[in-house]
Amino acid sequence: MGREWRLLWQDPFGRALASWLPLLLMGILCWVFSAGLARDLKIGLVDLDQSLLSRELAFSLDASAGLKVAQQFDSIDAGARALRGGDIYALVVLPSHLERDARQGTQPQVTVFNNGQFILIAKLINSALAQVVGTLNGQVGVLSAMAGGKALPGALGQAVPIASQVTALYNINSSYAQFLLSALLPAVWQILVVLYGINALARTDRLGLDWTTKGVWFGLWRTLLPHVLIGWGWGLGWSLLLFKGFGYPMQGSWLVLTMGLGLASAACVSMGAFFYGIIRDPARALSLAGAYTAPGFAFMGITFPVSAMGDFAQFWRSLLPISHYVELQIGQTNYGQPLAAALPQFGALLLFLLPLLLVVRRYQAQASAAPVNEEPRP
Repeated sequence: MGREWRLLWQDPFGRALASWLPLLLMGILCWVFSAGLARDLKIGLVDLDQSLLSRELAFSLDASAGLKVAQQFDSIDAGARALRGGDIYALVVLPSHLERDARQGTQPQVTVFNNGQFILIAKLINSALAQVVGTLNGQVGVLSAMAGGKALPGALGQAVPIASQVTALYNINSSYAQFLLSALLPAVWQILVVLYGINALARTDRLGLDWTTKGVWFGLWRTLLPHVLIGWGWGLGWSLLLFKGFGYPMQGSWLVLTMGLGLASAACVSMGAFFYGIIRDPARALSLAGAYTAPGFAFMGITFPVSAMGDFAQFWRSLLPISHYVELQIGQTNYGQPLAAALPQFGALLLFLLPLLLVVRRYQAQASAAPVNEEPRP
């Protein structure tokens, strides 16, 4: 493998993939999500009531940690234009006769428009709005009950008969950084490691090397193994960053997680070698690899439940090594599963080595016609 390490170091693109590019991408992602919690999301407000209650509700919205009333509009059309233009993330419309209907107990409706394409932002805005409106409803109900002669405990029980508390079991602070980084870093890592497999075989063709003189299997693993080890090392790097550096929960075994990373790295390199070995065209292989790995984050089952996916999405998910690794990662970090529970994921990752059989067959068919040259051309 010494020759492969030397050729990798002499290849500017391969050297970047193996050294500073993963570090740069990890740094950018961690910097983007460094805040941990989304605060002061800009919303617009249309107050059609202009009453004391509507002004109190507007003040409560602006005082919420997650929201900021950035603009107030005179009409819904003006607010809608700002929402479509991206100036605000949501538009809150307080209806006419809000205070009158609230006093009469006819339950006025507060309307909220948001862009559902921003899944996380829409979820945070809806959650913050529900909390603010729920708190105000409780206050109004308590005051109404006390005005009717009830004592404070009875008024509280009448206004808010059932109080709820929702606590995330494995994300106590509801940090979206913990939620997203534990999936984004593996997704980006998968793309890089698939590129390792493509670049390793493409470099041998570009330099006119023949690595099949001692057998295709031996030459293939001599070429690919250094890249598996590099991908494994970077996988351990971001895992240590998340679960040691950032202190995210780690309930299971580091040994099982490390073994899973090694198999996932081998699976990704194998798929990259498969794309190039079958096509033998670097540009087309990169295009196929990009289309193959791009849905990795969406199809993991982190931001969208697997059970709600369509048949095609579930099928594509099963073809991605990282989706099986993430299942293993969640099982170890959140649930602390034993080794036996991780065996299905280990088996699934091992299946991704089977495409190498087709690569070997393709190279064996061309081995007799390939020129023998163990050193790169000058």
